[in-house]
Amino acid sequence: MGAGEIAIPIFEKLLQSDRLELVGCATQIERPAGRKKILTPTPVGMRAAELGIPIEKVERVNEESYVRHIEKLAPDFLVVVSFAQILREPLLNLPKISCVNIHSSLLPKYRGASPVISALLAREKTSGITFMKMEKGLDSGPIYRALATLVEESDTAETLEKRLGKLAGAAIENVLCEIAEGKLPPMEQDSSQVTFCSKFKKSDGFIDLERDIGAYINAKIHAFNPWPMASIELPMLDGSRKSFFLCDSRLEDEISPLRSCVIQADKAALRIAGADGRVVRILSILVPGKKMMSHKDFLNGYHLQVNTL
Repeated sequence: MGAGEIAIPIFEKLLQSDRLELVGCATQIERPAGRKKILTPTPVGMRAAELGIPIEKVERVNEESYVRHIEKLAPDFLVVVSFAQILREPLLNLPKISCVNIHSSLLPKYRGASPVISALLAREKTSGITFMKMEKGLDSGPIYRALATLVEESDTAETLEKRLGKLAGAAIENVLCEIAEGKLPPMEQDSSQVTFCSKFKKSDGFIDLERDIGAYINAKIHAFNPWPMASIELPMLDGSRKSFFLCDSRLEDEISPLRSCVIQADKAALRIAGADGRVVRILSILVPGKKMMSHKDFLNGYHLQVNTL
């Protein structure tokens, strides 16, 4: 059961495995997307269609009729990743061996809906994925295995999530087989280390130059790419202010005497100073309604007021 892009490498590995038989695959129903609100399949749904694999589109996974359908399949495992539906006990109790959730954090940190974004916002140096035995609590089940990866300076939510998906995909076959063979007993989570994260909304991506420090500005730019994107209002030479989305950046060591403003806007660089004076170099920008562009291409069309709020 999967929906998001992180689930694709896991889905593909289960299809390719000669030790495991994939007896069914479920995803979310198609939902409106984009400005035109076109009904769009999930990434897993699209990948299944490309491979010619039948996939069930399930609106309410806990409905009695669907639970009975799963019961007839008599699975040893249910594997759940980026599915965005909470499984209740009748479904959790069906697999002969285990219901396994693959969570994109090193549990017990970042239980909840947005662990990758939350880890980047917190400027974590390490992230990872956890194979967990599902129970009725939110990401609270015992852990089979956790695999870590370093967070790179250039990582966005998109690049980190893709890497976590590949990490999980490479491990899923061995993890399930070791569980089935009794070689991987689940270990209870350390309740003293639990943290939670919730869903984000579009407004969370707004950068407030008057309040946000440089490190947090840089973290927002990386954490909210590709959604909802970090947005900012910048001052134009004509005195107006325009909104843009910041796609990529690097945090510099420099502390500017100027605060909360654009400190450089030329061919060499586009740099802004946060509320603490810490400098952030902007590498790429998205103008609403246009494609992402480098800072140089952006400055060819937009002339910014420098050293001012």
